[in-house]
Amino acid sequence: AQMTQKTNQFNLTTKRYTDVDVRQFVNDGWKIWCISVEDKFGDNGITGCVMVNPNLNDNLNEVEVDTFLLSCRILGKGIEVAFIKKILSMLKDDGIEEVRASYVPTAKNAQVKEFYEKCGFACVNEETDGKKSYMLDLADVDLQIKDYYHISVK
Repeated sequence: AQMTQKTNQFNLTTKRYTDVDVRQFVNDGWKIWCISVEDKFGDNGITGCVMVNPNLNDNLNEVEVDTFLLSCRILGKGIEVAFIKKILSMLKDDGIEEVRASYVPTAKNAQVKEFYEKCGFACVNEETDGKKSYMLDLADVDLQIKDYYHISVK
């Protein structure tokens, strides 16, 4: 919840949530992952979050990435791509076939305007205000993560 309140630059939708909201999402069956990043310079702590809504149109094989954000402290290291690929891989392992996502432009998040395209998502709609909607068929995407990333799920 705290990260949704203060992360602007690498935040695809800039939705703001409270602790109560996040607890309700968990109760509603959402999948929420946080990332903690450590490198040779030290531990950066929790620096990213993905919130996935599984409750779409009663389709058990489709989910929506509601929130994807990372702290600016870890940008430029490719961690964002490794993180989303790991999440997509876990979703695929859980039987998910399609993933929806969106980008909502703000004054501060222009740097992520094409993030989903770089990760293999197809833009299915772009509105005049710049908002984009995406779809990804998990059968058609490369989910390999570079060897120098060491990811453990807890």
